[in-house]
Amino acid sequence: MKWIHHLSKFKVPFYTYKLNKEDCILYGSNKNIEQSLIILHGTICILKVFTNGETLSIAILNKDHIINIKQNKNKKEHYYYKALALESVYVISFQWQNIIIEEKVPMIICTKLIEAHQKTIYRHEQMNHIITHKYIKHRIIQLILFLCQEFGIVKKKKQSFL
Repeated sequence: MKWIHHLSKFKVPFYTYKLNKEDCILYGSNKNIEQSLIILHGTICILKVFTNGETLSIAILNKDHIINIKQNKNKKEHYYYKALALESVYVISFQWQNIIIEEKVPMIICTKLIEAHQKTIYRHEQMNHIITHKYIKHRIIQLILFLCQEFGIVKKKKQSFL
C-alpha cells in the first residue's frame, strides 16, 4: 500500500483494480498504451500470444513489479501481450506523463519506480534463462526450481557437514 500512499500524497492520479483468478489484461498493437501497472498483491504471468495461437511466457511477476508494455504503433505486429492473473491480484494503474511533468514528485517515487523496474527486468531475465534450454525436460526442471525459489516457503533449515 506504499504505492497508494506515495502517489496520493503527491497528487499523482491513479486507479486501483482487482483481477480475479484467470482474469487477464490484453495489450494489442492497435492500442496506444501510455499506462503502467504496479502489482500491489498477487501473481501475474505475462504471455506473448502469436496470431498462430502459440504462446510464450515472458515473466511471472508479483508484488512491487511493474508492467509497462510499449508497442510500436507504426509497425503491424503479429502478436499481442496478455497479463494473466494466477490468483486474486490488486494492481495500481498510472500514466507516466503524470509523474514526468509533475515537478513536485519527489525522488522517493522515482527511486521506487527504478527499483520496481530492476526487479521486473530480473524476472524477465530469469524466464529467458529458462526458455533458452534446448530440451523441454531441462526447461521444466529449471521452471520448477525457479518457482520453488521465488514462491516456496522454507520451514526448516538443516545444515549438513560433509
